[in-house]
Amino acid sequence: MLGTPQERRTAPTDAPTGTSTDVSNGQAGAAGGRGPATGPARLWIDWTVCDARGWCSELLPELLTRDPAGYPLARAPDAATRDLTIPAQLADHARRAVDACPRLALRLLPDG
Repeated sequence: MLGTPQERRTAPTDAPTGTSTDVSNGQAGAAGGRGPATGPARLWIDWTVCDARGWCSELLPELLTRDPAGYPLARAPDAATRDLTIPAQLADHARRAVDACPRLALRLLPDG
């Protein structure tokens, strides 16, 4: 429902690593995920909940672009399209994109 606050899960249930550690504050299972990302991280895109508004690609244009339907894709042609490694200098931008996603389709996961 639009306008209803949603609780952010710390990791997708279908994440490739199967981990539930939230790298947003360096602690496992922290709810909400506010604060700067620490250490290497990956950006996970859950296309099953994304509604292609494009906010993430506007907030993180260095890594994301949109397909013709508006869904986020990796900008680098050789990068994975839904599981991107975040460079340390873009960690804060990635956190803002994750926090701004209205459908909670983005998550930061630990790298590795």
